[in-house]
Amino acid sequence: MSTSARINGMEYTSFLPPKSPLPAPSFPIRRIIPLGEPPIDKISFPTLPTIRQGSEAGQPFTFYTASPSQSVKYKLTTHLYPSAYPRSPYRFGSTPVDTTEYTQIGKEEKKDVREKMFTKYMTGLEDWAYGVNHALEGGCDHLESYESACATQKRVMWNSVNRIVRDDLENDSEDVNRERLTLFVAHANGFPKETWEPSIRSLLSQLEASASENDTTPIIEEIWIFEAVQHGDTGLINAGLLTRAYDWLDNVRDILQFLLYYIPDRVERGPKNEPVPLPTHLTRLPESTATHRIKEGFDSRTVVGVGHSFGGCSVARVATEYPSLFSSLVLVDPVVRPIAVSAIFNNGLAESALKRRNFWKSKEEARTLFFKSPFFKAWNHDVLNAYIEHGIVEEGGIAKLKMNGLHETILFLHRQTTLETWNLLPQLNSRIPLFWVVSGLDGTALGGQDVLPDTVWRRPDNSSNVVLPVGHLIPHEAPIEFDYFKFSLTDNL
Repeated sequence: MSTSARINGMEYTSFLPPKSPLPAPSFPIRRIIPLGEPPIDKISFPTLPTIRQGSEAGQPFTFYTASPSQSVKYKLTTHLYPSAYPRSPYRFGSTPVDTTEYTQIGKEEKKDVREKMFTKYMTGLEDWAYGVNHALEGGCDHLESYESACATQKRVMWNSVNRIVRDDLENDSEDVNRERLTLFVAHANGFPKETWEPSIRSLLSQLEASASENDTTPIIEEIWIFEAVQHGDTGLINAGLLTRAYDWLDNVRDILQFLLYYIPDRVERGPKNEPVPLPTHLTRLPESTATHRIKEGFDSRTVVGVGHSFGGCSVARVATEYPSLFSSLVLVDPVVRPIAVSAIFNNGLAESALKRRNFWKSKEEARTLFFKSPFFKAWNHDVLNAYIEHGIVEEGGIAKLKMNGLHETILFLHRQTTLETWNLLPQLNSRIPLFWVVSGLDGTALGGQDVLPDTVWRRPDNSSNVVLPVGHLIPHEAPIEFDYFKFSLTDNL
């Protein structure tokens, strides 16, 4: 059952708690493997593959929340840090995958040849995914050897993060009553971190508009938008290291790595209250800092975890085991499903990703075709432009996806972490407000429309939800409708 509510003057539907919650079958749940210190003294530090249009190398990009004359001003910079080390083991795919044959399939190939190659890849990927996921149905031998097997996976990989930091806090005394927030934001499978920016811009604009009427509205002082190892510029850096199977628990560990060892204690400001720049390669903090954060959280930050789809599942999984790191969570249609409805692989999404076109003559050709595509019809134009600008790279006379469809498919075929997270949700500390934003048109991510109420009330205390009349890609379709996002930050802290 559902009910309607008005939030900030807008009408939304919300699910009521189910009368008979869905039972949670017991199965072995892996814990998050401890993080080791990567041997960065023995490797070369990568450079950023691309420089943001409108900025110079090493210089911040000015991120306006509205038109420059009316906007609150932020600075955007991109940073790198070593991914979780060591990596997770994959019984059926721990060696790097050669994508050459796949990426060379072009439209000049005959359809039957392409179909045969797609069938070959799909069959192989399902076999590898079965090897990773089989522990759910069968033995614990994989789980019992999981931690020791991690020690053999000593690839050093990288994650990138975009830092968006408030630049115009000139009169700090005027904001004494406004709490300062740090947002940590994680993206969906297949989309670079920059596709979150239109939603972030809308949110910041709305918060500042509210602040003129209510001086207790929180200030978002800093935002960190995380990028997974095979996406966007991060995927270009890690090319040659990406394996033919992928465990979402590594994304969880990559996020944990950042929150424990690489996000600074606070936003340092200079004599004019300007934010002090950070190096491109973030400095690893001492073990004592990580230990303190695990036990006590952050001394000088209030961190709100935000995640969509794959990113929502990952953020939630971190919070179930390390609750001290978050003050609240906003889960945007996260891929969190009960085992009862997740026995089938995501074949439809995986097959679509595998058959996706990867090359164009130029970004402009891709832009023209994307804006005509039925798939992108529901997208906000700013989000689609961000996807084209930051998800495609021009090199060697062609434009290509930074994350090709093969790696997107590999992610779609993993399901174990989604099931573990659903089972663990009741253990999430009730201190943490949990705000769900879910699709009213496509309940697949959370197990189907019939299961949606059970999922959003899986952790019943200190939880709330809104159901939007859009598809699963909520930040892509409705970034300017993020009044519900503002509500989650102002009323649910």
